Amino acid sequence: MILKEFSTLFTTVFNGDIMPNKKELSGGKWFDLKRVEKMLKENPKEFPPGFIEAFNRYLIMKKRLSSN
Repeated sequence: MILKEFSTLFTTVFNGDIMPNKKELSGGKWFDLKRVEKMLKENPKEFPPGFIEAFNRYLIMKKRLSSN
């Protein structure tokens, strides 16, 4: 059996409340980076491998950009 997985990681900076259009989105959750890091440490099996890889790459990129 071959399983395919699609993981998407979005990041944004916004000063206000996020109000998605309920006709376009049936559900979703928003977490800050520290919360996601904690969730990954406590329950890594709750996340697909592709998300973990994308998140770790994002943290590396974010660190590089903030050090410039």
